[in-house]
Amino acid sequence: MAKFYGYAIDPTCRDKNGGTQVILHHGHALKHLGHEWGGLLDLNSPIPPDGDFIIFQSEWYRAINRHLELTKAKSICWLGTFLSNLIYDMPQISEMAERCDYFMTQWQGKAFAYGREMLVRYKKDIYYLPHGWCEDCDTEGVIIPAPKTLFIGHHYPERGEDWLDMAGVEKIEVPMEDCKNYYKSAIVCPNLSGDFQKDRRTDFFEVEGRMLNDRVFKIIMAGGFCVQDDTEILREFYDEDEVPMAHSAEEYKKLIDYYVANPDERLPFMKKAVERTKREHSYTTRWKKYIDEVLHI
Repeated sequence: MAKFYGYAIDPTCRDKNGGTQVILHHGHALKHLGHEWGGLLDLNSPIPPDGDFIIFQSEWYRAINRHLELTKAKSICWLGTFLSNLIYDMPQISEMAERCDYFMTQWQGKAFAYGREMLVRYKKDIYYLPHGWCEDCDTEGVIIPAPKTLFIGHHYPERGEDWLDMAGVEKIEVPMEDCKNYYKSAIVCPNLSGDFQKDRRTDFFEVEGRMLNDRVFKIIMAGGFCVQDDTEILREFYDEDEVPMAHSAEEYKKLIDYYVANPDERLPFMKKAVERTKREHSYTTRWKKYIDEVLHI
């Protein structure tokens, strides 16, 4: 058994930061696997002496680097980026390569290959650990007053929201613990990704990469119904009879309108999607594989 800690901007998760939530989900998975989770640390806190591993998002590396210098704990860097971002000045892999012991990422495609190539000289590698379902947080919600269609998430310029606007989807921000109730209560919860998550080169993400965000898993396990935008990596996780996907804004709106008018038609998709998620897509399943193949603890 090993003891893990994680770093977060706000350990209370009140800031609704996606990275903070994912690190928390990792901690829950580790507990399910019999390891000890010491909790989330704020970026100003040193790593406790009983820690064996520390998990953090690469965007926070510069803030915690001083703590890494003073610990014997092995560091696991969750890579959210691969080059120094032009907008947010995120650290490059080369800046972190010598200090960090392990790297994992939710990205695939050219970005993953680029990162792996950069680490060869340091005799290190990257492990693909995609987003998934947290057995502690992503549980079925309860019915509450909610819009018929809704999207929960921060607004940021790197993700255009014109598809949501065209479909008349209401956009809201709620605390992490309330998301499942809204997902359960809406008829359709469309998912939306940024272009930088779809193998398209952008100013925000300089090397093409693809990833499926964690919203789809949250919607499914809350008891909601997801319609996905044109994020082709979805089909590596779910089939057409589990999560429908639109290839244009017009089709997106058409699908949303159809299922709002015909809610019973959602049920076969929802049942199969839940079964698939439980079988293949929990963070516990992903972490067991990572521990067995990389950490060997």
